[in-house]
Amino acid sequence: MLSFHKTKTLLSVAVCTAASISLTTQADSGGRTIEEVIITAQKRAESLQETPIAINAFSGDELMDRGIFDVADLASQTPAIYGAPYPSSNSVLTLYMRGQGNNDPMQITKDGSIGIYENGIYNARPQNLIFDLADVERVEVLRGPQGTLYGRNTTGGAMNIISRAPSGEFGIRQTIGFGDREQFRSLTHIDLPSWADLAAKLTLVAGRDDGYVHNSGSNNYNASRHRGARLAMLWEPAESFSAEYSMTWGRIKSTQGYLSNSSLRGVEIIPGAPYKDRKYKTYRSIPLRESPTKINDHALIMNWSPSSTFTLRSLSGWRSLDTSMYTDYAESMGFRFPVMDAIDSDQFSQEFQLLGNWGERLEYVGGLYYYQESADHQQLGTFEFVPGIEEHYDRRAKAKSTSKAAYFQATWTPPVFEDSLEVTLGVRQTKDRRKARRDYIYDGFVLDDRTRFNKSFSRFTPSLTVAYQVHDQLSTYVKVATGYRSGGAAESAGDFKQGFDQETLITYEAGVKADWLQRRLRTNLAAFYSNYDDIQLDVSPDPNNISVTQTFNAGKAVIQGFEADLEAVIGEDLNVYLSYAYLDTKVKRARVPGTSIHAKDFVIPYAPEHSVSAGLDYQLLQVESGILRGSLNYAWKDGAYNTSGAGSNVPGRRHYYTKAYGVLNGRLTFEYTRIGDREPVRIAFWGKNLLDSRKPVYTVGLGDSVNGYFNSAHNWQEPLSFGIELSFSL
Repeated sequence: MLSFHKTKTLLSVAVCTAASISLTTQADSGGRTIEEVIITAQKRAESLQETPIAINAFSGDELMDRGIFDVADLASQTPAIYGAPYPSSNSVLTLYMRGQGNNDPMQITKDGSIGIYENGIYNARPQNLIFDLADVERVEVLRGPQGTLYGRNTTGGAMNIISRAPSGEFGIRQTIGFGDREQFRSLTHIDLPSWADLAAKLTLVAGRDDGYVHNSGSNNYNASRHRGARLAMLWEPAESFSAEYSMTWGRIKSTQGYLSNSSLRGVEIIPGAPYKDRKYKTYRSIPLRESPTKINDHALIMNWSPSSTFTLRSLSGWRSLDTSMYTDYAESMGFRFPVMDAIDSDQFSQEFQLLGNWGERLEYVGGLYYYQESADHQQLGTFEFVPGIEEHYDRRAKAKSTSKAAYFQATWTPPVFEDSLEVTLGVRQTKDRRKARRDYIYDGFVLDDRTRFNKSFSRFTPSLTVAYQVHDQLSTYVKVATGYRSGGAAESAGDFKQGFDQETLITYEAGVKADWLQRRLRTNLAAFYSNYDDIQLDVSPDPNNISVTQTFNAGKAVIQGFEADLEAVIGEDLNVYLSYAYLDTKVKRARVPGTSIHAKDFVIPYAPEHSVSAGLDYQLLQVESGILRGSLNYAWKDGAYNTSGAGSNVPGRRHYYTKAYGVLNGRLTFEYTRIGDREPVRIAFWGKNLLDSRKPVYTVGLGDSVNGYFNSAHNWQEPLSFGIELSFSL
């Protein structure tokens, strides 16, 4: 039996930053066991089972078997995360974790609650990420507030996408796939032989999907095309030093999701075109334009380890995003409402980390962090409440945000209980500053002329964790963690100068991680209680202008829950897994100045009470030439409100509620192994939504949170799709 012991050699941390370590072991009595996974969630190499964090870790192979190729797929398969399509763009996703997120990720003047990182570098606009470009080694999803070690201080959690480093040996890995709806996916990795201590790797991607809502005479809804390239170079001139540079270039063209409204059936919003509430075909030909996005990234990660007990690391990131999003809601609101959004964002971040240990009993991580983003956002919209009579608005925002932080975390192993007890104390001081300006013209009337917002926010966020290793295969922990989200100004607010302040929370958590039956069964459990103060909640106060949303520090809220991850090896051929998340949320106190709104007018949005992900991987057949494997995975989300302004006192609140839905995906793979030392050739047949479930995945309630909602528009599930994929290496 293999047991994992924490290493004191920090040089290995530099290697593990861009690569994971998975060990397949044999039980004492023989047979397969669950893999031991090494993660770097706390900036050093640690066993997943011994790390006192609620975390999901997905290897590249797991992602492939589950059909996870983007952030939306990952959110679907992770019960603690709720991902909903943004109504105006197919490439933007509304993400919530443990009931915490940002209801409007398009706004450049607000922060999200989930930090998304690529190799440890924060990505402020992650929804346009081309997942394949990362050549994913693994993804780590950290649940709960990350107020100490991660770049931006977040209240919901963090997601870190970790790439494979260049190998230094020549090799080509190719994946190509085809599916219905003219789906195409090509992924090429070219590793070059090392030269003068320099290794390099080139990744090329291309893909398309013709969309699943047919629009005669124009682009379909839910369509996408992308292409991109990533160059990664790793320089290791000495055993104690490494530098990895990557450059990413990407281009995306996509169309939005389609909304339909059954209450409008037969109404002639457009003269001569009676409305039909179709799910997968537009009721009339709509001149839908593609939305283009340009991505340019640069990253430099350097590690210097002058001794086995000391590592200095630098992480530098530059990212440029230029996107234009064209939206046509196809009269689902009851009137014409075409919109164009243009966002130009440039961000830079620099982080210095110091990792070490003092003797055998003290490990520490310290760091300094700096982040800056400059962005512009213009939204042009047209309301046509009466056919032929148009009202136009032009809203422009310019924002600059900076974040500075210093943090330190130390883990002490006291000389008691045979060194099985660990106490970890973390502290972080964060200071954010947000400057913004808005110009707003509505139907020729100037509502804002260079109206400005300028405010600083700061917070001290400590954490304390006590972990106890009962034995090699059973660990427990309790922790208290704090987090905060900076304030800002809502671009879509009626009063831009009003702004909103920071929100804070404290989370109490307890967890148990265990391997059973000689590591054939794994059970990881976590329970938490989060107390929110000055929670940021959105109100839509104007029934005549659905583009207006005001954000308030409404009051106090409690979010509590339970999460379970189970995995089992059954015999020699079958692996099964089950993940479950339970959420209980309550807005305890709320006050909006100048209104009669109170706690019963609010809910925590995107917070389903129950969420489940389950699956199996079964070896169907093994012959001399290879292996035939089948995998199934099912994800189910309970019903959830899609706005915070749908409390029990709001009339028609269920019009802003998305009912429970699930999706079953499958994959049948033959691995041809008789090819010498090379990786096997894989031929896979895949299917998504095998049960062809056709339920809403996002709901827009028409009306406002003051007077109530009177009907709904829905965005529907992607129907059954299928295809074939070939992977090989040279």
